[in-house]
Amino acid sequence: MKRVHQAAGTLLHPLGDLIPFGRMPEEKHAAVAAAVVDVLHGTDDFAARFDRYVGVLAEAGKEPDKLNTWPLSTVLNALVQPAEHVFVKPSFYEKEAAILGIDLAYERLPGSGIYSRMQS
Repeated sequence: MKRVHQAAGTLLHPLGDLIPFGRMPEEKHAAVAAAVVDVLHGTDDFAARFDRYVGVLAEAGKEPDKLNTWPLSTVLNALVQPAEHVFVKPSFYEKEAAILGIDLAYERLPGSGIYSRMQS
């Protein structure tokens, strides 16, 4: 996952995404890996899988809610299934919504409800 995140180049922010992810305690690696497999390849409702993944990321960082950023929560789905999923970088979406006059009802922490609106 670290190599994929690093290969994503400028999509992920070094200080806000990559460094905190790299500092994840080793005892959290298995839970995050299982959550990644579930969100990417699970068979139940995507919204539930996404929310579980975001929850695991929230618990995995050294600081609560440090890893459940929009970019980290959405980059893998967008890379693996680009026809179905989008990469969410809030600053870009906020600018686009302002230009189009759309109220995203943006929330700082990722969740399936707002993700669905971002996809639309």
